[in-house]
Amino acid sequence: MAKQQSMGAAQTAMAGTSAFFDIHLEGRAYMFGNRVTVTDFAVGALSALALNPQSRVPLEGHANIIAWYQRLEAVPSWSMTAPARLMEAAE
Repeated sequence: MAKQQSMGAAQTAMAGTSAFFDIHLEGRAYMFGNRVTVTDFAVGALSALALNPQSRVPLEGHANIIAWYQRLEAVPSWSMTAPARLMEAAE
């Protein structure tokens, strides 16, 4: 029962954070405008596993987050250092 409650609390917190982040990215390519910054890398590193479909983090309706992360993945310095299989890196 406690595990279900903590999962529910985590999902509620994530939903609020995702909504805020999605609104923040409206009209922006990256966190602070049209140029990638260290902030994008820092937030992207923390977001990478959450954005993986196997994490089951609900991102439906958060198109700005998904588009931002796809742009980040296209940055050569990001893609050169990313693990080939993200879920294997988490193990």
